[in-house]
Amino acid sequence: MRIQLKIGLMLIIVTTLILSGFGVWQYRHLKSERTAWLTDLSNQVTERLADNLPLPMWDMHETGVEKVIRSEMRDRNIAAIIVRDHKERIYVGMQRGDRWQIIPVIKEISGDFITNDEDIIEQDVRLGDVTIHITPRFVREELRKGVRGIVITVVILDIVLFLVLSFGLRKMIVRPVSQILETASAISMGDFTHEVKVHQQDEIGKLADAFRQMQESIARVLGEVRGLTSAIGEGQLKQRGDSESFCGGWRELIEGTNNVIDAFITPFELTSEYIEKISKGIIPERIEGQSRGDFRKIENNLNILIDSTNSVTQIAEDIAAGNIAADVRERSENDRLMQALNRMIQKIREIMNETETMIQAVGRDELDIRGNAQAFEGGWRELVVGINDLINGLSHAISTAAEVSMELELAKKMHAVQERLIQSEKLAALGNLIAGVSHEINTPIGAIRASAGNITDSLHKILDQFPLVFQILSKDRQKDFFALIKKSSESEAVLSSREERRLRRTLTGKLEEQGVEDAYTVADTFTDMGIYDNTESFLPLLRHPESGSVLETAYNISSLMKNARNIAVATDRASKVTFALKSYAHFDRDGEMILSELSGGIETVLTLYHNQLKQGIEVIRNYEKFPPVPCYPDELNQVWTNIIHNAIQAMDNQGKLEIDVRQKKGDAVVTVTDTGKGIPEDIREKIFDPFFTTKPAGEGSGLGLHIVKKIIDKHNGKIRVESEPGRTAFSFFIPVSPNVGK
Repeated sequence: MRIQLKIGLMLIIVTTLILSGFGVWQYRHLKSERTAWLTDLSNQVTERLADNLPLPMWDMHETGVEKVIRSEMRDRNIAAIIVRDHKERIYVGMQRGDRWQIIPVIKEISGDFITNDEDIIEQDVRLGDVTIHITPRFVREELRKGVRGIVITVVILDIVLFLVLSFGLRKMIVRPVSQILETASAISMGDFTHEVKVHQQDEIGKLADAFRQMQESIARVLGEVRGLTSAIGEGQLKQRGDSESFCGGWRELIEGTNNVIDAFITPFELTSEYIEKISKGIIPERIEGQSRGDFRKIENNLNILIDSTNSVTQIAEDIAAGNIAADVRERSENDRLMQALNRMIQKIREIMNETETMIQAVGRDELDIRGNAQAFEGGWRELVVGINDLINGLSHAISTAAEVSMELELAKKMHAVQERLIQSEKLAALGNLIAGVSHEINTPIGAIRASAGNITDSLHKILDQFPLVFQILSKDRQKDFFALIKKSSESEAVLSSREERRLRRTLTGKLEEQGVEDAYTVADTFTDMGIYDNTESFLPLLRHPESGSVLETAYNISSLMKNARNIAVATDRASKVTFALKSYAHFDRDGEMILSELSGGIETVLTLYHNQLKQGIEVIRNYEKFPPVPCYPDELNQVWTNIIHNAIQAMDNQGKLEIDVRQKKGDAVVTVTDTGKGIPEDIREKIFDPFFTTKPAGEGSGLGLHIVKKIIDKHNGKIRVESEPGRTAFSFFIPVSPNVGK
């Protein structure tokens, strides 16, 4: 409704109310006067009748009484006059008929009348009484005419007032305000050149001056933002807006734009640089305090990745006599991790070939063959020397069986060799894990590289679009814009392609019903942002003339945030794998029991075997809570490694692996159950014998379960095996007190 009409109607309403109030007062005053007049008329007629009726009543002259009554009823306001005798019987009565003619009264009458009674007395004798009925009918007609006159007067005055006010308001208020509104509308559409043609010495003139000043301020701010956007687009990332030349909210706007540029550019340039180095196998230095707020999470995760990669590289170099089956390729000439793993694999192959040659020779009773210890270094040389010593001891024992002292010496050497073989078996198992660990590390690194590229693309688009979006949106629409981004960031649903298509079709139909243009494109963008319902609050934003650019900017910001979260998840995954590998490779050389939770070591092994398990094996964990158990954690990790590795092979990487950890009486019981083909009953008693294996030549040493039994014996524990086709369960009973079983 136009302001001219509003003001006119308001004044007309006020005037109408005043005149109506006066009319009501006049109506009530007139009504009161006419009612009082009727009452006086009733009293006067009653008194005259009381004076004129005694004589004809005394003479019992009905005709005379009737004449007196008719003479009084010449006044049309008198509806009826009834004369009663001293016994209260109607003596003579006259009333008005339907056409207001005078007719006799037959019975008592009732109705809306002003009634008055008076006794008829003659010589102190009561002859009867007279009752007069006065009708308010004609007074009411008179009042209605008065009301009609008042209403007509009010209407005429309202019309005149409306015409006068319309002309005056249009000239003094409406026309200037309309011009100011045109300017405001032009500003809202981005036209800051529209001239305010209002020059008055009143409040409206001051309003026009304020609009002109606002136009100048907006034009200055727009020029500053455009210059800043142009500089950023040309690669001048150090360029910032001059906030000191503005004041108030305009200064805050320029400072906010500067802060947005700083917040986005600095962390992501640093992240891109570090991720590029890591993807090439170059391990950079740690990042120290170069990010703030949520970007600090990226810095922390990159530091974790750097530390973890350094740890894996160091471990690989320390055990550079590693795996016989893994094939690790170097990613670049500076890839220290892959180079160390390759050296480790080569050494493991050499030592296992050398060991297998000696073992097979002994099995053929060829006790004159010895290993070439000079071809190895460090602990590997000691291992070959120990096996040579073992063969020498066996040969000497056969030739001098009678010498008990030599048998004891041979037993000591065999024990030393077994300890070395246990360590060798653990290193061999670690080597088998390297390929899977390499895959588990490469996968998150690849995810980080892809997310970094997406972040860079999204950031360039945001820097181009964000200032324009901030400029064209009102404060309310800016709130809707940031609410849209927040809703997208809170979405964590992972949907299949089929579910996503179904939700997109549903959302498209809903948006079409709500009148949103290009509903399919909007629904497609919302679905990509993770927004599937409750879109009604964003309808004003979608109906904005520039909704396409606004929605594209929101999508780019949402994509940037999701890729940042992907980097955090990937670095967490790589950190977890490297921590598990470091924990597994740790050698406890103190030789004393420590308190440890058994489930923690099992989880470490499961983490290292994650690459094999995820290909088709369902892992079921049943961990009972109880205090830590005194044990040798590193040696028990070797037990869990051998058992889980055997279970994976027995199931051909397809089936269920169930692990139960509970406390029963004085033992901690760990049961590992698989759905493999089972252990034949005829060899079940031999599985813990040294060098016994059912695997093809070159795939197993026959020491795995033997080592498992020795480690459990060292803990004063026991092993129970239950096997049938489709189910094999190994149960390990470990005393919760280190003295139990000794």
